[in-house]
Amino acid sequence: METGRDPLLSLLEIADNPETPVDLRVKAYQAALPYCRPRLSMKVTADATPKDGQQEVSHTDMLDRLLRMLDPLAKRPAVIEAKDAEEVRDEKGLANPNSEQ
Repeated sequence: METGRDPLLSLLEIADNPETPVDLRVKAYQAALPYCRPRLSMKVTADATPKDGQQEVSHTDMLDRLLRMLDPLAKRPAVIEAKDAEEVRDEKGLANPNSEQ
């Protein structure tokens, strides 16, 4: 850095040099990796400011509303019971093509 060189570019030069030992190249790539790609992130914002003609909403009321909205998502879906193919054939009196007669 004292010479004005970019440390990231120096690391990538070390990593890209085929004469550099493999273990040192891997370490250089590992050190450079976090600076080569932006991190994925998610930002959620909500505007809880009351609109014209609306009353203010308390934090507890807002939380209750959100929980009511999320409640249907929390319920487990109905389980569909499946029968084995042989059971269905036996119930319907169909011959099993794989069985010996």
